[in-house]
Amino acid sequence: MRTLTLDFETFYSVEYSLTRMSNEEYVRDQRFEALCLAVKSFGEKGFVLGQDQIKEWIEAQDWSDISVIMHHTHFDGFILSEIYNARPAFFFDTLSMSRAVSGPLERAGLDAIAHRYRLPAKTVPYNRFKGRRWGDMDNALRAELCDGCLHDASLTETIFRKLIEDFPKDELEIIDLTTRMYTEPQVLGDADLFCSIAVDEHVRKAAALDELHIKEEHLQSSATLLRILSALGEDVPIKPGKVKPDGSPGAPVPCFAADDDYMLDNSARDDVVGKLLRARLDVKSTLTETRAGRLDAMSRRGPLPIYHKYFAAVTGRWGGGEKTNIQNLPRAGDMRSGLMAPEGKSFVILDFAQIEYRILCALAGQQDKLDALATGRDLYCEFGTKLFGRSVVKEDKTERFFAKVVVLGSGYGTGKQKCADSARGLGLTLSREVTDKAIDLYREEHPGVCSLWRRCDNVLPVLASGGTCHLSGTPLRFKDHCVILPNGLKARFDLVWCDETRGWFRRTARNAKPLEVGDDANALLSKGYTPYWGGGLTEFICQALARIMLSDLVLKAHREHLIRPVFLVHDEFVCLEPDWRADDVLRALLMFVREPSSWWPDGPVLSAEGHISKRYSK
Repeated sequence: MRTLTLDFETFYSVEYSLTRMSNEEYVRDQRFEALCLAVKSFGEKGFVLGQDQIKEWIEAQDWSDISVIMHHTHFDGFILSEIYNARPAFFFDTLSMSRAVSGPLERAGLDAIAHRYRLPAKTVPYNRFKGRRWGDMDNALRAELCDGCLHDASLTETIFRKLIEDFPKDELEIIDLTTRMYTEPQVLGDADLFCSIAVDEHVRKAAALDELHIKEEHLQSSATLLRILSALGEDVPIKPGKVKPDGSPGAPVPCFAADDDYMLDNSARDDVVGKLLRARLDVKSTLTETRAGRLDAMSRRGPLPIYHKYFAAVTGRWGGGEKTNIQNLPRAGDMRSGLMAPEGKSFVILDFAQIEYRILCALAGQQDKLDALATGRDLYCEFGTKLFGRSVVKEDKTERFFAKVVVLGSGYGTGKQKCADSARGLGLTLSREVTDKAIDLYREEHPGVCSLWRRCDNVLPVLASGGTCHLSGTPLRFKDHCVILPNGLKARFDLVWCDETRGWFRRTARNAKPLEVGDDANALLSKGYTPYWGGGLTEFICQALARIMLSDLVLKAHREHLIRPVFLVHDEFVCLEPDWRADDVLRALLMFVREPSSWWPDGPVLSAEGHISKRYSK
């Protein structure tokens, strides 16, 4: 198989550019034009095709025998498939590989990676050809553009050679499959439904503003809303503002954030204050309206390219893109059902059951909980029965739901205040006595989990110093400031000890500032570091292992049955299959889930639920 490095340069202008548009919108726009294409056979000198040569050259290639290396394959690969109907046998993407190797906190643009590896910078003269099509350029500008394009292809190949060293082969396949969710879209969108959702949301918000005789800008402004509420006799609490970059405190602000106690306690009130606070949350949250509008427009242009960022989170999990993140479509309402299967196919949807909780219990040695799940016992009802002092059954929706939230959400060290806040945020009217008791009961019921937090606490000094250790009873090793994951990738941890708090802080910001000896807690916060402890490391481990178990399923499904996911939602696998084999595919997926892990044979036995549908639903 041949391996080619490819790089497109395309027409753009002030109004028509990727700074204003998504990849999909840009490539499918009638103004699209590929200006040139750099082609470089692996290890050989490359060449550049001008605008009038690209189509003929692409049509002459046998793409079933070609693998391609690109930087940001979601863009260049989508051009190949959408404009030229070319689908390579395999995609390598240096942007995705860089996220895994350097971590998602580091910039992954071609120029940034080149700088990191001390390679020459990009030379494409973007400002000189802005607004110019191929036919508008003189020979000198065409030559400059082509030289820059070929230089980018050479940079991409050089960076690929560095990234591929020790890069796990399985993860290369995951990158290819992730890319194809976008470059070879299959999911259809119900444009009329999305349009209706967007319009209904707009009308609902407008009606709420009319009822209050208030304008949106008044609710957007915290100062204006504060004056309105104060005039109504409301005493709105004030909190410190965000710490400034220099470490000084920010100006005080009213407590109008969705998770502030004031909002949690008062936004459900059935008076003008409650209506104002709910309207404030409404105008600040445009997710439903804008998401539905974007999906409406995209659906009218063609099948929906599903943008998943590979290794978007430090745990290795995927993230969304294109401002249409399929991973966090609202559960309430009809938006999810706007994703449709094409004629003759159905969605096969498989959702892991309590995967993080099962991993946590296996790591912590809580075999009693794993045995209970294996025999079909309802742990949520059992926990609720002990918590509320009476029999709790499935029909007790509130009690069982709260028990489920505690059982699945307290494994990483949730405290009593956070538990109380979460209950209020979910609209549950539970006393502080009940929420406090829930945390005490969880820890009493999960002594192994509490012990695991302490064991992870003991690992943090080793991580910080760059030492080596192994967490006994688990598939995890720690070396050179990294967690060595079972899939062969490494997750770097930048930790610093704070004498003031007698605790660890971890870098969580992309543009973290340099540290100085003696930095206090405020200084560390302002420099992009947040408090960290064993519970946080426990959370990282469980989420990272859950991601690998999901990617193991992706690989098994593809290798054994050529089943490709069309998108992934947290711990959910979604594919599109011909109607005649959908049942067989679902059975195969459910079987794969229960197979022991090759890298953790003594790990938890997993379980999943699955169903088949013409529309995406859960």
